[in-house]
Amino acid sequence: MGITYSQPDPKDSDSQNHIVGYSDASFANNYDRTSVSGYAFVAAKGAITWGSKKQNIVSLSTTEAEYVCLSDAAREANWLCNLYQEVGFPEKESTLIYGNNQSALAIAKNPCYHKRTKHFDNDHYIRDQVQKGVMTLQYLPTAQMTADIFTKALPRQAHELHMALLGMTST
Repeated sequence: MGITYSQPDPKDSDSQNHIVGYSDASFANNYDRTSVSGYAFVAAKGAITWGSKKQNIVSLSTTEAEYVCLSDAAREANWLCNLYQEVGFPEKESTLIYGNNQSALAIAKNPCYHKRTKHFDNDHYIRDQVQKGVMTLQYLPTAQMTADIFTKALPRQAHELHMALLGMTST
């Protein structure tokens, strides 16, 4: 297997950006109740960077785990945008990051105090990036969430779909 890159389709809504991100977390699926964050960034129809790591905190909800993951993905997106700018390809639009947890997306887009989120014990990097217009968040159903491949074992059909969405092809 290898990653194949190709020219994006101009009719594709994602082609306005060089970089498109996917962010997903698996809530409390480790023996110590920590969650796993996974993200991937795609350009030219192929993965250019990806990551999967155990979160440093024990999240108390799926929403918190997904929010932490969105912040991790935003940091990676910021680094990628800076790299692209240095090599002469600045982003024309804000960087699009897909997430599959509507609650986490809503908290990042519309900051407000809420009794269900007051326990969040992390920085709000993603919230700041969205407010500045550097990042744009959009919902993507779990079945289409490419970063799912980095957080848990998947059935064969889903695994193959996500590999294809990352640009993985047989060589």
